[in-house]
Amino acid sequence: MCGMEKIATDTYSFERIREGGFVYVDKTAILKTLADGSFGTQFFVARPRRFGKSLAISTFQCLFQGRRELFKGLAIEPEWDWSRTYPVLKLDMGSCQAASARDLWRKIDTLLESESRRLKIPLHGEDASARFRFMIEDLAAANPEGKMVLLVDEYDKPLLGHIGKEDVNDIRDALKEFYSVIKTCEGYQRFAFITGVSKFSEVSIFSDLNNLNEFSMDARVALLFGYTHEEVKANFPESLAALGEKLGLDAEATFAKLVQWYDGYRFEENAAPVFN
Repeated sequence: MCGMEKIATDTYSFERIREGGFVYVDKTAILKTLADGSFGTQFFVARPRRFGKSLAISTFQCLFQGRRELFKGLAIEPEWDWSRTYPVLKLDMGSCQAASARDLWRKIDTLLESESRRLKIPLHGEDASARFRFMIEDLAAANPEGKMVLLVDEYDKPLLGHIGKEDVNDIRDALKEFYSVIKTCEGYQRFAFITGVSKFSEVSIFSDLNNLNEFSMDARVALLFGYTHEEVKANFPESLAALGEKLGLDAEATFAKLVQWYDGYRFEENAAPVFN
């Protein structure tokens, strides 16, 4: 058991996984498909919980910050232009679950204040939407190309707890107003990536952001989140062997049990199934 792979189960930080010697299943070739601008610059991908959405956000952050040392040995490392870096604004909306729309605006303000300290830029503007807009503009202005990167994790988390409640429209309208800034400031964004567990068609991020590329069921990124059968076998052989020993099964039968227990998800009609 002491020789088993070091598996990160409590972190979604790409930096910590790479520096801590944890197993990282290399998804960077697929990340490059989105990040290099070949298919657009603004993307949305929906996935269920525990599929690595936050890890992808963290990986994009390190990529656009030019942290090449973290990508040594990965598929993207020799293919990426590391001389071009961008300021990254990362909003984890999972921290903005709120009891009311007023409370939501307070939490968004707190999130923006935290990011302003991390990025060492001042906040200005009469409300959260204006401060969001100015942050994007100021970050872009500080870059030689006049561009910045925007990453939004769990965009729908503030809304999920209010589905079926009387105040759901208030929360929806607040998010509409806030997310509308993303389109207003499209010209300042080198790259934007937004994730959540669902797609709410009436929220502005989809009804107004018609420039957003929805890649949730696109073959090009179907394997970006989750592990294929081959990736599990290749990256976790010691863990599979330990499980087989515990179950009294050989390797093939052990893996068949995993498939039986957890089946697999398929995010495009012809794509390989993946485990979360």
